[in-house]
Amino acid sequence: MNPDLRALCLSEEISSDIRLALSSAKLIFEDEEILKALDQLAIRLRVGFYERHPIVLFNLKDAVWFFANVAPRLLLPQTSGYCEFDVGQIDPEITWEMEPTVDVRNRDVLFFLGELKNRDLVTGLNRWARVRGALSVGVVALVDQSDESSQSPNIYSCFRSGRETMFGCGLQIHGYGFSLSNIYAVSGL
Repeated sequence: MNPDLRALCLSEEISSDIRLALSSAKLIFEDEEILKALDQLAIRLRVGFYERHPIVLFNLKDAVWFFANVAPRLLLPQTSGYCEFDVGQIDPEITWEMEPTVDVRNRDVLFFLGELKNRDLVTGLNRWARVRGALSVGVVALVDQSDESSQSPNIYSCFRSGRETMFGCGLQIHGYGFSLSNIYAVSGL
């Protein structure tokens, strides 16, 4: 077990149910595999968007680590900004905790998320940007857990995975585990 993960499992400051879940976590993606996937994703984005000067909006809830690690690899002209919303929402109408303030009119927009869990979120982000005059909308996720995204050319991801609760590399469980360099999954949370 990773020493950082072990420290989380043993900390008495963390509730016992969270410690129990963390102690049963299984390693899903290791740091070397994650870095390679980030490189490959950056190449796909660079090829697709190099001459388009996209606006990149990252979700503060779960994509800070992801964006910070992909941005230096992109090597393309871009404007970046941030927003905040719950990636687990089911309603296609986005409920913003912090709506983007960047003008997306006549621009391509890429939303960076830690996890993409459902197609309705993509629909909601697309609707929000199109109403504001965006040319195209793409969703870029570290982990894609949605059912239909493999059919969409506007969804980019490093990994596809089942519906487990994941943490590490910016993903977290009740605020814990986001700084781990591997991605883990737990069941039952």
